[in-house]
Amino acid sequence: MQITTLIIVYVLTALVQADRGGLQHRIVQGKMAEIGQFPYQASLRNSSLGHFCGGAIVKGYSVITTAKCVQGYSPESIFVVVGTNELAPSGRTVAVVAILRHEAYDSGTLKNNIALLRTKEDVTQAYKAGKIDLNYGSPFAGQKCTLSGWGKESASALAYSNYLRYVELTLISVSECQTAWTGYDVDANNLCTKPEGKGGCHGDNGGPLVNNNNVLYGLLSWGYPCATNKPDVYVSIARYANWINERAM
Repeated sequence: MQITTLIIVYVLTALVQADRGGLQHRIVQGKMAEIGQFPYQASLRNSSLGHFCGGAIVKGYSVITTAKCVQGYSPESIFVVVGTNELAPSGRTVAVVAILRHEAYDSGTLKNNIALLRTKEDVTQAYKAGKIDLNYGSPFAGQKCTLSGWGKESASALAYSNYLRYVELTLISVSECQTAWTGYDVDANNLCTKPEGKGGCHGDNGGPLVNNNNVLYGLLSWGYPCATNKPDVYVSIARYANWINERAM
């Protein structure tokens, strides 16, 4: 089944892009991050430098995010901001020169919802910025992970968090997630986190889910806003690690 507007897709447009008709998904029940705690964290900005999605640095000239986040964008209309915990002007702003969406990405079902942004400059050279390692293993139900981002703290909030926040979440099995999302496309290419009244919200989509060793496990793909009784669904990085490595620079 296609992901419809009944499920407010995390990766639709940002508040600053209301003309595109979408909503974005802030960390609910999160904590404020310390400076340098998440050096791989990236904020995707539009041509007005308004935040609209998260991402993660995977190599010097490469930031990974979801394909839905950059759907409808051209490279010249996106900037990446790294090396900061604040949405206010700070950190390093870098132009994007190419958008590489997964060749089998389906905008209706959000299958293969992953994209790599190539940047004009080496983003790891920014102060307090650095790349993250990819996961190649098999995450398991019950494992603790951390989601970080600048998203809203509730579905009704009017603005994104100005400060980077994070929340600890628990993975559930794909089968449990499929039961919760009966009729929707959840498969082995996804990870899901337990709905415990905390999780992602508008503006967090495309952002990194990491394990306790700061290995990139997933990217926030979609869910029901915000931190309600449904699992959040992520792109599983282990399933796309080879795809990423073949394209990252």
